[in-house]
Amino acid sequence: MVFAIGLLTFATAASTAPQRDICDLGRAVVRDLPRPVQASSQGGVFVDDDASRPSLLTVCPELRKALPPGYTIAKQEDRERANIAVPTEGVHFLTATLYTIGIPTFAADGRSATVAWSYVCTGLCGATLVSRYVRSATGWHLDGEPQVTSVS
Repeated sequence: MVFAIGLLTFATAASTAPQRDICDLGRAVVRDLPRPVQASSQGGVFVDDDASRPSLLTVCPELRKALPPGYTIAKQEDRERANIAVPTEGVHFLTATLYTIGIPTFAADGRSATVAWSYVCTGLCGATLVSRYVRSATGWHLDGEPQVTSVS
């Protein structure tokens, strides 16, 4: 339950940056998603773009086409499977891992930004993290490793 509260906290934060800046950074964020380790025969790895909750993909829908190999856009059934905390014994279903990417928060000078993101997966697994990005002459780049803020 604590995990869900953390997810709602960052997912509703709005950015005052222009949409163009958000989406430019968003291309780097999507590029930097962890490589999926789950075989497609076991379920899937999904990115949430639920329009009822603000997120990077709801602000920048064109990023849906830029997802790395192994990721697909989540449907309602994928969200439900990812949120099964305790599987029912004897009932077989495909597992799911669901990533949600928050809207970036930019520093006042526009040279850096943080992005909160999370994942949940079938069977009480998940985490929320924050990644810091810096802007250089060649674009946005991840600055260090993502910092874990909560884990389940």
